[in-house]
Amino acid sequence: MSISCATKSSPPVVLADLGFASRPGEGSRATLTSYRFNGSIAVISALGDIDASNANALMEYTVGRAAACRAVVVDLRGLTFFGTEGLEALQRVGTHCAQTGRDWTTVPGAAVLRMLQIGDPSSFVPVAPTVDAALAYVSRRSG
Repeated sequence: MSISCATKSSPPVVLADLGFASRPGEGSRATLTSYRFNGSIAVISALGDIDASNANALMEYTVGRAAACRAVVVDLRGLTFFGTEGLEALQRVGTHCAQTGRDWTTVPGAAVLRMLQIGDPSSFVPVAPTVDAALAYVSRRSG
């Protein structure tokens, strides 16, 4: 299991193995990248698979990039697999954003939409159809 992380100005970095006793996602891979929109909105993009082996890294990466921003957009259109642990990670991101006064939303792909339909019936995780719509949403709310 590995996760590559990059900002717009740096090459991807592979994070160390997260040390799970069992490895349900052996061989799974996710790439996380980020950039800032208008200097104050963190846009996090994920490609690949999010499962038990790397969901916590998604949460930590997102929360870390959000620290200096007023809002967060999590673009998950590039995921081919999104497990229940990924949903839990998003819920933790949402809780962190609420506690710190940050607006946030996601742009789900097909894998994430399936999980949201099953595991988030109360719509705790906010969604937008496109990155542009997500940016407009968080800009209006936190502007």
